[in-house]
Amino acid sequence: MNVFHCSLPYKYILDILLLLLVASNCRSDDNPGEEDNNDNCAVLCSGELFEDVQLLRLFNSSTRFPHMKLLSSPERIQHEFEVLKNTSNVLDRGELQKFVEKWFAPPGLDITIVMPYDWVEEPHFINDVYDIKLRGWLHDLNGIWKLLLRKTPEDVKENANRYSQIYLPNPFVIPGGRFTEMYYWDSFWTIEGLLLCQMHHTARKMIENLLHLMKQYGHIPNGSRKY
Repeated sequence: MNVFHCSLPYKYILDILLLLLVASNCRSDDNPGEEDNNDNCAVLCSGELFEDVQLLRLFNSSTRFPHMKLLSSPERIQHEFEVLKNTSNVLDRGELQKFVEKWFAPPGLDITIVMPYDWVEEPHFINDVYDIKLRGWLHDLNGIWKLLLRKTPEDVKENANRYSQIYLPNPFVIPGGRFTEMYYWDSFWTIEGLLLCQMHHTARKMIENLLHLMKQYGHIPNGSRKY
């Protein structure tokens, strides 16, 4: 027996179907925009510097380095690394650590926390739940939306070649934990939850982000990253 029932407004279902129909007909641009500038991937996602950082286990997480911000152009950093390699017989972990600290900023500058303005304290479906404990749990769960909304700063758009993060025009909900980006598969379930909780504006903006990626790349990159 179902403890609650919820039917979504037809207007929002039709909006979603229309947006998905548009997405299915999207094609990547012949002239890619600045988000397609992948020069930084030769530094953050591949190449000799990337390999040395991973092989010397500079960080506990293999994704920490790719999520850093370049403090200069990819070309300049590659040149400086070549100079360092040519002047050192064997590049040790300490030298590499100093190099990374000089030319890269820590992860986290590509995502900012925002508050959802369409958050609803008491979504209608919660009142349809008869079990008091379950209703309280759902109320607490609904509050977590306020902790999970993020946005990419304008600097990611203006300096696209300094980040592996792809600029997204709208706020988005993250899975949480160590996952701080918008993910394709997770977004399906997230959008269903947002609609159930009457956060229709946030749901629509997430779909528009997916459409943006489809138009830009012809697919939705994992974690909205360039690698």
